Amino acid sequence: MIDGVADLLDGEGRCSWDYLSGSVLGHHGPEDSIGEERMAKSPNRLSASEAVLRMAQKRLKARDLVEACLDRIEAREGQVHAWEALDPEGARKRADMLDKRRRPVGPLHGIPLAVKDIIATRTMPTTCGSPIYRDHVVGKDAACVTQLVKAGAIVLGKSVTTEFAGGHAGKTHNPHNLRHTPAGSSSGSAAAVADFMAPVGYGTQTAGSVIRPGAFNGVVAYKGSYGWADMTGIKPYAPSLDTLGFFAREANDLALIRAAYGHAAADPPTRRRRASASCRTPWWDDGRALQQQEHRGRPRAPCAPPARGCASWKAPERWQAPACRRSTAS
Repeated sequence: MIDGVADLLDGEGRCSWDYLSGSVLGHHGPEDSIGEERMAKSPNRLSASEAVLRMAQKRLKARDLVEACLDRIEAREGQVHAWEALDPEGARKRADMLDKRRRPVGPLHGIPLAVKDIIATRTMPTTCGSPIYRDHVVGKDAACVTQLVKAGAIVLGKSVTTEFAGGHAGKTHNPHNLRHTPAGSSSGSAAAVADFMAPVGYGTQTAGSVIRPGAFNGVVAYKGSYGWADMTGIKPYAPSLDTLGFFAREANDLALIRAAYGHAAADPPTRRRRASASCRTPWWDDGRALQQQEHRGRPRAPCAPPARGCASWKAPERWQAPACRRSTAS
């Protein structure tokens, strides 16, 4: 178990909030100098682990964290272009609701979340990075979004993806150097987490679409084993390879996100039976006749050596070259 997070989880991997009133993650008490230094951070610069702990201790409100993230987006989105759509009012409303709760609702209580734009959300468009889906609203959250919302996360908006998670790049820039690429396909989520616009973000990976943006943007990237999470509601690229992943700022955050799933693996997608079909064209009969003619004119290939007790196969006389016949005669 990642150091510091074990105190938050019980023996079955569920979040145990009774421990939160004690020490902070990393075993630094609120009176420690390191704890005081962390408290001086702007809320949007906190890791998910730090933020959820402070909210559990009533030292930070979800609304304040959301507002800090929105302020950062307003200041930097014009340069980074990490977002495809935002829902500020929806995020504020959910934050206010969570702040009224006496205890945290789950491991990600009050944590703003960036959702890659091939993952369906109920109220915002899911464009898949393509103009043909510009106004496409699914009307239902993907299973992975529902999972983190139940754990207390706040959907802040939809982050930029390459078109259909393929090779056509989106508008996002690398926040560390705007002239550099953030990589893809989960470019928006990685850039948003790296630029302190959101503590965590969802990505997907078929080949390298989570780990590559994580490396390019300098954030922690996690890609679980195939089938670890339900992919319902995610636009497929290659269903036999597509995998859910996410970005965070600290390794400790990964344990909290996995705790939101209860550490239970999802059933891998069922494999469909492959079917083949043919289409009769005007050249169907001509093609069949040519195939039969070629087959009749093709010489028979020699067989493998016969088994003991079977007659040996003898090549037809016409197959033997003159040189071979002379050699045999001598």
